[in-house]
Amino acid sequence: MFSLIGLLILSGCGGEGGGIGFQESPAWHSTASNVVKRQHFAEECQQFGFKEGTNTMNSCIMKLWTNSKNRAKDSMSSSFDNNIVCNTTGPAGFRTTTCY
Repeated sequence: MFSLIGLLILSGCGGEGGGIGFQESPAWHSTASNVVKRQHFAEECQQFGFKEGTNTMNSCIMKLWTNSKNRAKDSMSSSFDNNIVCNTTGPAGFRTTTCY
């Protein structure tokens, strides 16, 4: 219930299709509009010297967008790969749990 409320509150932070989370994060890729994402990557490509409306600009945007989305997906996948092992020892009332 609380996570749903938090998500609803955060979803209001992205107004105008801007998405939630940091730019290029998994949350941003999932919630930002395509217009916002294209503009973000177009700005990067312009900094590399590409001109709007050219095939090379469109290729640059596509490459940056695809690479960013793959990195975001990989970071989400790897975060679930981390196994946490916990050991609990000691008699009742004096138990100690260590996780690593």
